Amino acid sequence: MKTTQTLFLAGALLVGCGGGEQLPEKEKGETHFEESHYYRRTFFAGDTNCERASAAGVNCYQTLDLCANGRALLIVTDIMNDGSYSLRDGQVVLTLEGPREAGLPETSTFAREEADAGLVGLGDERWERYTPPYLSCG
Repeated sequence: MKTTQTLFLAGALLVGCGGGEQLPEKEKGETHFEESHYYRRTFFAGDTNCERASAAGVNCYQTLDLCANGRALLIVTDIMNDGSYSLRDGQVVLTLEGPREAGLPETSTFAREEADAGLVGLGDERWERYTPPYLSCG
């Protein structure tokens, strides 16, 4: 598995990310965002339902922090899942490392919305870009 990951990363570095005016990537050949990006999605339909859940002590958001150094943090309810990410063909490829919440795949791919307004994950769930009250990427 390690050999496959090493070959994949080496191939990704050789191929590069491609260029696009609207994509805030580093120079061609780099595989992560130049600046850290923070995304979230809600478990509930509508802000009102989320506010009610929050008042009852339930975290109604999942958050995905993509750091400029290639590290990633996916928080599902109150469980932190560490990993890394790369940019490839206009998509974000997230790889979770070590123990992770039950049911989470090791690798997930997200399509990037135009002008990087958000991400679209499996099942067409939408992740909005936002500014969190804390900055996990430092």
